[in-house]
Amino acid sequence: MAKVIPSTLFSRAALVLTCHFVITAAGVAAVLAWGINEELTQEYTSKGTAIAESIAGASAEMLLYRDTATSTSTSAASPTSS
Repeated sequence: MAKVIPSTLFSRAALVLTCHFVITAAGVAAVLAWGINEELTQEYTSKGTAIAESIAGASAEMLLYRDTATSTSTSAASPTSS
């Protein structure tokens, strides 16, 4: 029985399509990763700012004369908008 040798044109076309698919998939993954990173960075920054403003806005008397557990539970219990 004769061996079937794939044509070089078919091999080249398959290689070009595979390379094109891999490059496109890598590009899409990079753009999505960048977008997610930007959004999460903005979210964590806004949450950190809200926490810092909440602590800074607490009265000095509460921070000085209450125990740590009470002030922590008080600031953790107050909901902040996201």
